[in-house]
Amino acid sequence: MPTRYVPLLLWANSSAMTDLHSNPAISLLSRFDRSSLNRLSDFLRSPYHNKSEQLIAAFDYLREYHPEFQHKLCNKQALHERLFTQGKADHRIRNVLSRLTKLITEFIGFEYLKEHPASMSWIKVEGFQDRSEVKMGLREIKSLHKLIEEDQCDPLQQDFLLGMASRAEYSFLQLDHLDNDKRILSKISRDDTQRFLTQSLLLNLLYECSIRVSTSRIIDNIPESKYGASLISLLLPFLDDTHWFAKLTKLTYEMTVLENEASFHEAFKLLQDLPPQESVNLSNNFTQAANYCVWQLRQGNRDYYQRTYDVQKLAVQRDCVNHGGYMRPVIFINQIQQASNLDDHAWGRELIDTYAKKLHPNQKENAIAEAEAYWNIAAGNYDSALSWTQKLTRSGHTLQQHSARNLEQWCFYHLNELPVLESLVENARKSVAYHEELSEDRRLAYRKMGDHLIALLKHRLGISSQSWDTLANSIRNDSQTSFRIWLNREVDLIESKL
Repeated sequence: MPTRYVPLLLWANSSAMTDLHSNPAISLLSRFDRSSLNRLSDFLRSPYHNKSEQLIAAFDYLREYHPEFQHKLCNKQALHERLFTQGKADHRIRNVLSRLTKLITEFIGFEYLKEHPASMSWIKVEGFQDRSEVKMGLREIKSLHKLIEEDQCDPLQQDFLLGMASRAEYSFLQLDHLDNDKRILSKISRDDTQRFLTQSLLLNLLYECSIRVSTSRIIDNIPESKYGASLISLLLPFLDDTHWFAKLTKLTYEMTVLENEASFHEAFKLLQDLPPQESVNLSNNFTQAANYCVWQLRQGNRDYYQRTYDVQKLAVQRDCVNHGGYMRPVIFINQIQQASNLDDHAWGRELIDTYAKKLHPNQKENAIAEAEAYWNIAAGNYDSALSWTQKLTRSGHTLQQHSARNLEQWCFYHLNELPVLESLVENARKSVAYHEELSEDRRLAYRKMGDHLIALLKHRLGISSQSWDTLANSIRNDSQTSFRIWLNREVDLIESKL
C-alpha cells in the first residue's frame, strides 16, 4: 500500500518516518525493480561516478527497505546513526540524500541513453564537436544516420536528430576544409600552379566550396569559410567549362557565392536538359539550387515559391532526394503541400501512386495517410480526406497528429459544419498547449489558423458581426498562421463572389 494511505498513527515516531518518505531519492528508488537496483549499485560503486563511501552506505541502508520503505526504522534518524553513529539527524543527512538523488538522476539518464542508441550517438557527436575531432565526428554521424535508418528512434526525434546531424556535419566539414584550404592556398600560390591543378581536382574544389557557401545561407550561425572564398577566386581562371559538369559547377558558384540570378536560371535549365542517368549523382546541385530559392524567398521575392517547387519536383523525379536509399518523409510531404498550394493535382497524385514506394517501410503508412489527406482536400474530396486524417490521429507522431487536426478543420470548414469546426478548434487548442515539444511559434500558428477558419465560415454562413474588409485584411496581413496560402486563396475566392 502506498505510504500516503498509511495512517499517521501507525508508527509511534511518525514524523521521523515521513520526513524521509518525502525525499526525492525515496520517490525515485520506489520505482526501481530489482534489476535496476543492481545496476544502480554498480553505478554508485564506480569511482568514475562516485568516490563517497557514505553515499554507498546510505544506498545500501535504504535498499534494505525497498520498495515500500514503510518499516519504522526507515527514517532519517536511523540513517544518521548508521552513517555517523551518534547524535541527531542534521544537515549532513540532507547533504548525503541530496547527493544521492543527483547520482540516481544521472543513472536514469545513462539508462535512457543505453536504451536509445540514436540519442547516445548524437551526444558522442556533440562531444567530438567540443574537441574538434573531425574524423571521429564524421564517422559518428554516419553511425547516427544508420541508427535513424534502422528506425531506432521515433519520427519526431528522427527529424530533430537529422537536422542537428546536418548542422554538425557541416561544422565538421568547415573545420576539415579550413585546414585543407590553407594547405591548398599555400601550394597554388607558388609558380607550379598549372602543374598542380588538374581539371578533376579543380572541379572537386570548386564544387565543395560552393556547397559550403550555399549551405551557410540556410543554416544559421555557420560562417562561410574565408579561405574557401579566397580559394574560389584563385581557381576560377583555370577552369575549362566546356564540359557540362564544369559549366554547372561554375554556374553553381556564381549562383551561391555571387548571388547571380541569371546563373540560377541557367543552372536549372542545364539540370532540366540533362538526361536522367546523368542527374543521379547531382543531389548537392539540386540542394544548392533549392537553397538559393529559399534564400530569395527570405529576401521577400515571392516568385521563388514556384521556382523552389520546380527545383524540388525535378529533384524527386531524378531520384536526387534519397537518403540511405529512401526518400525522407519531410521531403515527400513538402512536395504534396506545395502541389496542393499550386493546384498541381496531377503531380500530387503521381507522388503518392509512384514515389511513395521509395519511403522507408516503417514511415510509409503515416506519410501516405498525411499526403492523401492533403491531396483529397485540395481536390475537394472532404469525406475521403477525413478517413485519412483519422488514421493519422490514431497512429501518427505528434506533428502528424496536429497536422491531421488542422486538415480536419479544413474539411469541416468546407462542409459548412460550424459547431463541429468550433469543437475541433477548441480541442486542438488544448492539445497544442499540452504538447510542450511544440515551439511557441508553431502553437500560435495552429491557434490562429483555427480562429481564421471559424471567422471565415461565419462570414460564409451570414452570421458574422465582423466586416469583410477587416476580416480579409487580418488574414492577408497575418504572417504567423498555418496554411497561409490556403487561407489567402479562400479570402480571394470569397472576395470574387462579393
